[in-house]
Amino acid sequence: MKDLKIFLQDIHTIDENTLERYVSLWEEYQLPRKQTMRVPGQIEKYFYFVLDGIQKSYFFHKGKEHIIAFAYPPSFSGIPESFFTQTPSRYYLETITESNFLRISYRQHQQFMLEHRAIETTFRKITERFLNGVVQRQHEIMAL
Repeated sequence: MKDLKIFLQDIHTIDENTLERYVSLWEEYQLPRKQTMRVPGQIEKYFYFVLDGIQKSYFFHKGKEHIIAFAYPPSFSGIPESFFTQTPSRYYLETITESNFLRISYRQHQQFMLEHRAIETTFRKITERFLNGVVQRQHEIMAL
């Protein structure tokens, strides 16, 4: 839990009591290597914080695997747009190595954000970082 608290505080300042309560909602979760966590059409029900291990998100086009991203500690993992919008995923998520996570359900996360502005602000900033990364990647692809 300490790593998650540090990670979140580096994004936005959250008072200690609120942070403790929020982090207490995250549960430990473990998966073996080569485990498919999500497939296209499934809705992401959890958001993950990687403690150990590596995961990849990918899709297939004309029979070829195209990697979207890798996740490794300390970072978030999952299908973020599916989690935040509760819409079906368009790609796969798989563990490359044995992976240890903390995870929170969509319902718990949303409820806590409604009650605590600092958590909502933190995840707005996280979403902004995701968006910035996607736009940067689009520019790189377009320049090829």
